[in-house]
Amino acid sequence: MISNRVTNKKNNATCYKTALASLAMSVSMFSNAATVNTPPTAESIINLSKPGSHAQSHKHNSPVAQSSIPYNAGENILRYNYNCGSKISIRSESYITAENLQAVCDELISEEERYHRLMKTAKQPLSGDNNTTVQINAFKDYASYQYNAAQIFGIDTNNGGMYLEGDPSVPGNQASYVTYITDDGSSWWIMNLSHEFNHYLDGRYNMDGNFATYMESSNNVVFWLEGSAEYVAWVDWPYDYARELAEQANYSLADVVNTTYEHDTGRIYNWGYLGVAFIFERHPEALDTILSYFRSGNYSAYNSYIQNFSSQNGSEWYEWLQCTATYHDSPNNECWDHTPTTDPIDPVTPGEGSCAAMGPYSGRTSTTTSINIENLTNQTLQIRWLQEDGTLYSNVYDDAFAPGETFSRTSYIGDKWVVTDTNESCVELFTTVTNGNFKVEADDDVIITPEDNELTKASSKNLAIANAGDVKDFFIEVPADAKNVTFSVAANNGDADLYVKKGSMPTTSSYDCKSDSPDSNESCSAGDGEGTYFALVSAYAGFSGGSIVVDYTVDDIVIPTPDLVPDASCNLEGQAYSRNGTSTNFTINNNSETGLKVQWLSADGSRYSKVYNDNFAPGDSWSRGSYTGDRWIVTDQAGQCMKVITVESNGNYNMLGDDPIIIPDPVGAIGCQGGIQAYPSNMPNSYYYTRLCSSGTGLPIISGRYASDAALHRTAFLLDSVMQTVDSRVVPMMVANGFRHGVMGTYPSELTTWMPEYSHLDSAFWDERARGLGGMPSVPLGSSAEENAMCHSNDRYLGEDITIHEYAHSLHLLGLDYVFPGFSSRLQSAHANANYYSLWGAGHYAMNDYKEYFAEGVQSFFNANMGGGPNTRSALQAADPTLYGIIYEIFGNSPYYRSCP
Repeated sequence: MISNRVTNKKNNATCYKTALASLAMSVSMFSNAATVNTPPTAESIINLSKPGSHAQSHKHNSPVAQSSIPYNAGENILRYNYNCGSKISIRSESYITAENLQAVCDELISEEERYHRLMKTAKQPLSGDNNTTVQINAFKDYASYQYNAAQIFGIDTNNGGMYLEGDPSVPGNQASYVTYITDDGSSWWIMNLSHEFNHYLDGRYNMDGNFATYMESSNNVVFWLEGSAEYVAWVDWPYDYARELAEQANYSLADVVNTTYEHDTGRIYNWGYLGVAFIFERHPEALDTILSYFRSGNYSAYNSYIQNFSSQNGSEWYEWLQCTATYHDSPNNECWDHTPTTDPIDPVTPGEGSCAAMGPYSGRTSTTTSINIENLTNQTLQIRWLQEDGTLYSNVYDDAFAPGETFSRTSYIGDKWVVTDTNESCVELFTTVTNGNFKVEADDDVIITPEDNELTKASSKNLAIANAGDVKDFFIEVPADAKNVTFSVAANNGDADLYVKKGSMPTTSSYDCKSDSPDSNESCSAGDGEGTYFALVSAYAGFSGGSIVVDYTVDDIVIPTPDLVPDASCNLEGQAYSRNGTSTNFTINNNSETGLKVQWLSADGSRYSKVYNDNFAPGDSWSRGSYTGDRWIVTDQAGQCMKVITVESNGNYNMLGDDPIIIPDPVGAIGCQGGIQAYPSNMPNSYYYTRLCSSGTGLPIISGRYASDAALHRTAFLLDSVMQTVDSRVVPMMVANGFRHGVMGTYPSELTTWMPEYSHLDSAFWDERARGLGGMPSVPLGSSAEENAMCHSNDRYLGEDITIHEYAHSLHLLGLDYVFPGFSSRLQSAHANANYYSLWGAGHYAMNDYKEYFAEGVQSFFNANMGGGPNTRSALQAADPTLYGIIYEIFGNSPYYRSCP
């Protein structure tokens, strides 16, 4: 059985989950993948300083398992779509500015390049891996992530994000990770961006199979999974804890490689980082062996190898930790590149500079010394370490070794250092001796490397003088987004022919493209996409003064045109409205520089399937017949809302400019529609009630003879304001269940038990105890009092809104429980969690039961609460993000906040 691999960030932690019962787990771990912002209720575990990476840790564990309710809102919530080239897509709940998107894309692109360089992948994915793209799903904040991600993706969200690998062996499988945005107004980022992206790259290029495969085969892979994700993310920046932990030296190398997901987060992440750093910095030959086992899926061999490795290098580990405690992040890399050996030192002559010595060698010792290399040429060079297998190490120790500079560092006697040109061709090679001083002389003719055949984008390379029959081959590595890869050859005379092929060297009889005109001016287009492209230049007749160049185009990062950003009217999308206007015409003018689309919003606020104008070009005007009050949404080509037009008679609207966008009440007029009417005789208890007010959302507001008309209008206004963004199915369900809301006259002109539905209650208690009650299936009457709705100074609840509190009970028990089956079970779980962690404080009324918990939360959501606990919307989001998420699902970005008349 092939299972999904999930990366679950918990307390900045990564947790892998598998469908195999034997591997089911939920573990807290530590991920330092960049932090600055703290979303609501988050405990900041670590605060690192990597430029351009800003994630944050969270700790909010629930003792009660959460149940789910049907919730199919992924496309509506994650409605903004972006791309970083063709490999990386982003779905976001909130609009991402061009500047922030560019920063994210730059980070991911540089992260991938760093990964390929360090892991020596040759950008070659594992055989059978179909995860060609990765999708990032970013909710607008932690509260939205905590609730909506659970509903849409079915994942645990008491964490900072999850990586969902799926089954990479299945064609069309979509790798993704689910996360959220942190934004405190001054700093914006996507949580855990770099660390999770490294997990995606590891699964695609290094780790054969899936999580179940290697976890079942090896007990020693956890330190690599988390440590390498940390190392790649942080290798170019200070890893703050490395020096401190190295000085403590709490764990042996064997301890580190035997780390499991049952260990503490510091050991998994921080010590995992150190374990991987040790391999990279001291034992690159071990890195090659480890990666070969991973890529072949031979995890049992890896298990034996890493155990032996940790045993054999235990003493050196402590030596390296001591060095790291002193020199971590030093530019001289004093702690790097040492594998102890007893082999004799090769005889060397300082400064011999022979590139012929490139290749495998032995003789590296554990004795350190200092070396100096002086650049006496007129060219900028690079300095690399030659590994014992004869290949250049991935790290470039000086990538801008300028003329006149001296490169100094500590090295081990016997090490070989290679000075290359910027095309990585050897200029000189030096073998370290005691206090060696070496020079790259100005007359070294190896600086020019005519035999070098690697091309770079848009850079011309000279062709040597060719005689008839001579051939010269070239190649170039091209990224995935490349389009129209074209080779061109030009020479002064003779006849040069050009042959091009993708993936292998062409011949004069096997090629993808051939150009063989009678002269030496040739051009070949080799196609599109990632890969190695080869070119063969053949001299049909001798030529001189020739050159070859290759170029291609790269897809731009898809970002919205900066002249047009979403208008505030986009908040109207998803809100129901009444369609009862008169026929008219209207016009929209696209005075922006963005290509747009136009759709109609149905009465329930959703987008109608038909796109009425799918090519609304810059400078165009679009006119159509409609009805006053109808809503039309204008989006960019990615479907991102730019403006919602509410049609007025013969309206004329610009996409840009100062034309006012009037946002009407989303449910029509607020308050009693058609005035206050006589209470119908066929409605319950008509002997007592005298008046009926039908609100704009269709709620029946009733009263006896004691309440004023103003109190009925005010109550209708309050309830309509609360309901303006609620699912349009809820009110009809409440009415079908018999709901009415009664308004009592001011105290003591009318008391609770005077209302027929409450006459069975103990009057001595309830007439003094309650100035409103919530409706329920057995008694579907909700109630509140005039003095509270009108903010009378003698109101016992002055400062909070009992109308909203009691109505929240009716909404819950007569509407939401029916429209969203299982809604109450979610509240019960959230209530247990809040009670367990004392999120509202001991003894708060919200802790009485899950029904009062919801009603108190709704009050707070509309800034209508008081008396301890989170009393406002922002306070609720900060103190109890689980409840906030549930309430946010119901009311969304409601513009209403309670105020007095």
